[in-house]
Amino acid sequence: MKDNPNRRKAIIWGIVTAIFVIFTPYIFGIGSYIVIPLLIIIIPIAGTTVTIYYVLQARLLNRILKGDNLLAHWTYSREEWDRYTETDYRVANKANRVWYYSFSAAALICGILFVVFKHESVGSLFVILFCMFTPVPLVMWFSTWNNHRRNRKYLGEAYITRDAVYLNRRLKTWRGTGRRLDGVVLADNESQQLLVINYSDPYRDGRVEHTVRVPVPRGQEKAAEEIAEKLNLMK
Repeated sequence: MKDNPNRRKAIIWGIVTAIFVIFTPYIFGIGSYIVIPLLIIIIPIAGTTVTIYYVLQARLLNRILKGDNLLAHWTYSREEWDRYTETDYRVANKANRVWYYSFSAAALICGILFVVFKHESVGSLFVILFCMFTPVPLVMWFSTWNNHRRNRKYLGEAYITRDAVYLNRRLKTWRGTGRRLDGVVLADNESQQLLVINYSDPYRDGRVEHTVRVPVPRGQEKAAEEIAEKLNLMK
């Protein structure tokens, strides 16, 4: 059986949560159960929720690696994977810049309106905006850099099923409460064909869209077309 990264994450989160629950009273005193509700209620609940999430993800990944409902298992040459890695990195950076500029523009407009109508709170506004803006580029940069690092470290492979894709140690699934598969298309990108899978999650009054771009190995173009047709029939 191949390595299951989600199983490892579930174990780590479970151990950390258990240690926190056990030792919080000794670290902060029994009174912490009243004085620090954030620590003794919210954090254990959040840790347990994340642990359960990774346990479910690990079970799904186990079934994928065993070949259950598998539509395709693709491996790549070093040349194919390197081309995909660099292209994916550029696409991710471009998307990050568009998102960040949009977020910055919206925050700037809010800041201007706040200055116009709330002159006495300008100082607090700038503190809030600084706290909002500082983590955003760091989180986006780290996420993109870490994915690029993983892609360069490992020679990728893809497992495709009817409800998930496991691409180079990252599991993406459109199965779950409120999730849906929105569409699958084939796209050409720098002489390399991609199987582009779009799915979304419910969020407040709308939906959050996600995209998985799976490189198609040479000789698998016909298989990719059949996979796209099968997945689109499931929408």
